[in-house]
Amino acid sequence: MSSPQERLVTQLARIKELSGLSLRALARQAGLSSSSLSRYLNGQLVPPWEAVVALCRAVGRDPRSLRPVWA
Repeated sequence: MSSPQERLVTQLARIKELSGLSLRALARQAGLSSSSLSRYLNGQLVPPWEAVVALCRAVGRDPRSLRPVWA
C-alpha cells in the first residue's frame, strides 16, 4: 500500500505527463519555480495546496480529486 504522499507524487507526475510540457514550461505556466516543481515531483517536498491547484489549472484539470490525497 502506498502512502498518501506517494499517491500525490504519482498524480502530480501524471499531470505533468498529460500536459506534454517540459518541467520548465509546466512550472512557468503554473507560476512555480522549476526547482520547486522538481522537488514536488520526486517526493522531496509536499507542495502547498495552492501549488497543486495551480498545476491542475495549468493543464485544465479539476484539483478537487487530489484534495484527499494531499491532506
